Amino acid sequence: MLRSSYKSAIWIARFTLLLLVLALAGVAATARAQSVYDVTDFGAIGDGVTNDTVAIQRVIDSAQLAGGGTVYFPCGQYRVGMLGLYHFYGGLQITSSDVTLRGAPGHCAELLPAAPNGMVLVAICPAFDNEPNYGGNKACDTQPPISGVTIEGLTFRDDDPAAHCGAYGVLAPGRCVTEESHGIFVSHTVGVSIVNNRFDRIGDESITIASEGEIRGNVFTNTPGIPRSGGSAIVVDGTNILVEGNLIIGGAEDPSGAGCGAFACQSDGRGISIETNMGLESGQITIVNNEVRDYQGWAALAISSSQARVHEVLVQSNTFEVADDACLAPADVCVDLDDVGCTIEQACAVVIDGAMGSPVAREDLVFSRNRLEGGVRMLVSGGVGAVSFLDNDVVGGAGVGMVLAGSPLTVERNHIDGFEGEAIYLVGLDLDGGGTESVVLRDNRLTGNNADGSAEPTIGMFSGPNACGPDGVLPGGLLLEDNEVMGPEVGGAISRGVGLDSCTGWEAIGNAFDLNGAGLPYASNGFSNPRVALENEVMGAEQYGIFSRVDGVMLERNAIDMRGSGARALFAHNADDATIRDNLVLDGTYLAADANGARPICTGNISRKLNGSAPLLFACGTDGAGQGCLADTLAAGTCDANDACGFTDPGCVASADSDGDGLSDLDEFAGPSHPLLADTDADGVGDATDNCPRHVNPTQADADLDGAGDACERVPVPEPSFPAGLLGVLASLELARRRRSPRSPAWAAVPSR
Repeated sequence: MLRSSYKSAIWIARFTLLLLVLALAGVAATARAQSVYDVTDFGAIGDGVTNDTVAIQRVIDSAQLAGGGTVYFPCGQYRVGMLGLYHFYGGLQITSSDVTLRGAPGHCAELLPAAPNGMVLVAICPAFDNEPNYGGNKACDTQPPISGVTIEGLTFRDDDPAAHCGAYGVLAPGRCVTEESHGIFVSHTVGVSIVNNRFDRIGDESITIASEGEIRGNVFTNTPGIPRSGGSAIVVDGTNILVEGNLIIGGAEDPSGAGCGAFACQSDGRGISIETNMGLESGQITIVNNEVRDYQGWAALAISSSQARVHEVLVQSNTFEVADDACLAPADVCVDLDDVGCTIEQACAVVIDGAMGSPVAREDLVFSRNRLEGGVRMLVSGGVGAVSFLDNDVVGGAGVGMVLAGSPLTVERNHIDGFEGEAIYLVGLDLDGGGTESVVLRDNRLTGNNADGSAEPTIGMFSGPNACGPDGVLPGGLLLEDNEVMGPEVGGAISRGVGLDSCTGWEAIGNAFDLNGAGLPYASNGFSNPRVALENEVMGAEQYGIFSRVDGVMLERNAIDMRGSGARALFAHNADDATIRDNLVLDGTYLAADANGARPICTGNISRKLNGSAPLLFACGTDGAGQGCLADTLAAGTCDANDACGFTDPGCVASADSDGDGLSDLDEFAGPSHPLLADTDADGVGDATDNCPRHVNPTQADADLDGAGDACERVPVPEPSFPAGLLGVLASLELARRRRSPRSPAWAAVPSR
């Protein structure tokens, strides 16, 4: 008992001592955190002329020697950079933990470049090589990482980007020979915070972060400031990084009026980039609630695995908006320009590219609930791991909605609207020649695309080698399920609803395609070469509703409204062992179904002719036993229990209800449900009473009581508001100014080619 009490007393004493030590440490830490160093007390002038580098570095060094502290910048313009030197890290350097750079309220403290050669205004790293900035090492030394560094409330501005790089516009229009100005560089750190700053016209990268940290609540205008620097407002080149709540407006404005030439001041910059320039993997990255507005560069978001793998990236609830007038030059000038990935006429909201032939270059990338005003392009330059696009609004103009390569790939519950070309274009799904994963396009709504009149498919595919594997079959399968397609309201043309001619093993289940809605020209085909087509609706095909050359093809419970056009609603062309069963065909002109391969099964189909012509019959074998079948010379097959009627027959009435759900077939073709399925979504609620018959909703939830179920009223991706406070006011004013002021076409004096 005494021994136990003695041990307890010792434990209490030790615990008390530990608490005392922690308390003293906390007091010391608080004291350090509360140490504030005013740069003007150490000789900084802030008049926009004097080079304040030495004075400010003296302040930072004092804070570092004290174990940490806050370096405070009163209102002023502080020139930073070692004049006459050629050092990339010739600005301010932070090499110790627990240092904060803080500007006066209102972002009135500005850091401006002083050196004539490109350099970083503020660099955070344990140690630097300080080698020349062009063709030199530029390395941040590998040391134990520093932590607790914060930069907040400052403005980083380049008042003359062309004067702060070498030989602007000499070797190429809109470019520099040497490095341009940079804002902040971060490497070998833990927990760095770059918060609530402004960046304007920084020549190349405004922020480069290559290690753990966060970038939150910053505003970027006119970045990169050199039109063809290839820079970004934010570059993420490391792991465990958060990019949240930032606003990026506009792109490069040529600072001197020179160097535009044929490029018409077009920027090849990026708003936000994920890169692997450090040669290491980039991953565990979250990009959330950011806005890229009126961006005039190459891409609002670019992801490149050119040197290493990019993995575990979440891009969620952002707005990425590229400017409509990305190329300001005449059309012949724009067409002649050569750019990587997206053309200069068609800037992209999102670009993903990578190392040539690398099958795992990018994996576990998720794009969710973003508003993308501009296309998406995942280039064919490399393979991909798992990539998912979920619940995004993709709104367009020029070009194609989504160009996607590699597998596995999931595109689900997106709304893609208003592009001149295809809504989705698949390029090289099996790039490494040995992939085993699937591609899924599910529950997407594709509206108003194919608007340029050139008659492309709404969902198309590149027909070159390895587009879908060496043998034309993606090993893991390609599935199109529950997608809805409606053509543009005015003009435009769709060649095919789905043109996947290079992929012969794909499946189409439960899709609805209106190929000549609002009076469009008829599309030639609905689907081409599926292995399975089940419970789809196709309306307005000019030639074939569903066409396939695949042996063993199964076409079942599809509803095809040819609208008085078309040769064959269902066509198995030289496809042995085809099954065409329980389909509904309205108003074709030649054959309801034709299986001209060996051993077809054609049974239980319905053909109705409502426009005053003779019955539309079937050609599916030789037994001729079935109603409406035609005898022919094909190998033995089955063609029976089919029903074909003409306009004068009692069964051919507009009020016919094939599935007995109380809704006529014509009403269901025109509406959201399937004419052959009494419960289209199989949720236990019949189509006649279901408030959202294509989407599972057994509870029939209807929050706004408008009669349309919540499952059908997808919550649109919101446009995030500007940041609160003065920063947001300044940002909104800048955006309004850009949209109100006409842009000066610098190409006006350039002779046309």
